[in-house]
Amino acid sequence: MRRFLAVGLASLAVVAVSAGVALAAKPVAGEWHGTKSLNFTVNSAGTRITQFAPGGCAAGPLSWTMKVAANGSFSLKKKLGLEGGKPVQFKIKGRFTAPTTAAGSISYGKCKQKFKATGPAPAPTEPAPTEPAPQDEPPTTS
Repeated sequence: MRRFLAVGLASLAVVAVSAGVALAAKPVAGEWHGTKSLNFTVNSAGTRITQFAPGGCAAGPLSWTMKVAANGSFSLKKKLGLEGGKPVQFKIKGRFTAPTTAAGSISYGKCKQKFKATGPAPAPTEPAPTEPAPQDEPPTTS
């Protein structure tokens, strides 16, 4: 009895994990813009963020590159010491909540800010043009 229960729970867990990965938001490729002058670019495969340049109190001279996980999340953690100062922890955490929206947080020392970003509208997929079926013409008698 316990074995059947364990097998049932294990299969339910596998189904739940696969459904979670299948429902993850895949970001739209292109330029994204967010709150506090945040800008970044998503590649055409939707797997990498480049030129992530935060604004507001976390603004700096550097832009960052991150991978997008299968569940639509991204993160970065670095220690930065700008202008000869003491190294300070820099963290970015975020998630694509829909193909054209993302939300997350950035912390840099005492600076803590949340962000929301929107991407370009997905390109409309046009149906393949279909050729009209040839119509049979009645034979002409001459």
